[in-house]
Amino acid sequence: MIAHGLISSALFCLANTNYERTHSRTLLLTRGIQIILPLIGTS
Repeated sequence: MIAHGLISSALFCLANTNYERTHSRTLLLTRGIQIILPLIGTS
């Protein structure tokens, strides 16, 4: 349960960072961001 709380918080943080960089929630626009933030590509 502790791991779920930590991982879900980290994923929401990554999603927010992605949104702040692209100003869009469309995942098709963020294909090139995997080079910049490789951790998003693994989630």
